[in-house]
This record gives sequence, C-alpha cells and structure tokens, in this order.
Amino acid sequence: GSVLDFQYTTTILYPTVTSLNVLSSTMSSISVSVNISKPGIVHCAAYLFGTVPQSVISIIASDTSATFMNAGAQRLVLLNLFADSNYSVYCCTEDFSQHVMP
Repeated sequence: GSVLDFQYTTTILYPTVTSLNVLSSTMSSISVSVNISKPGIVHCAAYLFGTVPQSVISIIASDTSATFMNAGAQRLVLLNLFADSNYSVYCCTEDFSQHVMP
C-alpha cells in the first residue's frame, strides 16, 4: 500500500487588528487608535449605533484610510459625523499587495 500525507496551512498576508480604541471625540469627529500586526493600509468607518456594515467593501468605500509603515498603535480620525449621535467604528486592513482582510 501507499501512504498519502496532506498538510494545510493558512498564511495571513494582511495586517490584523489586535485592538481598536476610541481616543477622543468632538461634535463631528472620532479619533481612534488601531493596533495593527504589521505595516499596511487601515480603513475605518463610523456607523450609527445599531448599524452593521454589509461587507469590508462598504468600510473601504467610506474613504477614511491611512497607510502605516510600522506595526503597532496607529491613530486615525473619522470626520463629518453628526452631533449628538452614537457611533460604532469598524475597521479593516490590507497589505501593500491588496490582500484585504475578509
């Protein structure tokens, strides 16, 4: 007889978000700290509380993103928010080869 050996490994190419914290807020903005595992592009969006993004595409389409050349805590500011409203912040990442976080 013969023996067949198969191994499966997953390699995560995009940076992962290890933490997301609100640093401060004003009447129309939220400043967040996003801790990422490696350099890459971070996209964030603020949704009215109770609203959930349909996909990472909608987060990317929000046009709030920044490129970070280092891993670790990075600051991002979300602008043009409504005063006296509660928001949830969602973020996703991609590497420099456009491998997007699912």
